Amino acid sequence: MFPVGSPRQASPQTARDFSKYDLGGPGARVVQPYAGWIRAYQRYIIVPGPLLGAIVLGGLGGLTVAWRRFGGPALLPWLVGLCLLAAPAAIAESYPRYLVSDVPLFCVAAALGIQQIAGAAKRSRGGPKSRWRRRLGPRSGRPIPGSR
Repeated sequence: MFPVGSPRQASPQTARDFSKYDLGGPGARVVQPYAGWIRAYQRYIIVPGPLLGAIVLGGLGGLTVAWRRFGGPALLPWLVGLCLLAAPAAIAESYPRYLVSDVPLFCVAAALGIQQIAGAAKRSRGGPKSRWRRRLGPRSGRPIPGSR
């Protein structure tokens, strides 16, 4: 995706066309060490489509568990990731370079979603009676101060 060397100089016609749209001109250059970092990142960090799908579904699973709280804390990163995933495909074309910004958001949403799923599973194992016994005092029928 990113070249190893500097780009070649554009033809005069191309330079005139570029200057109409980009007042800075066609003088793009590779700046080290940042270009090397990005090249190393794209060489070794790969998120295949099925893995991205599993991450997205992990976040969606957490949203469905917390649907009464409007998705809980996983809703915002999951929706922003979904917008960043769908917007380039809806506007122009979808390229893999547009997925770079989606992956961290979907990973945060998946982590929060899995946490919500684990919390819901932990609450459901206790059963409804144990939850009410925690909240109500012994034989008083009134809640214990400081309990939920």
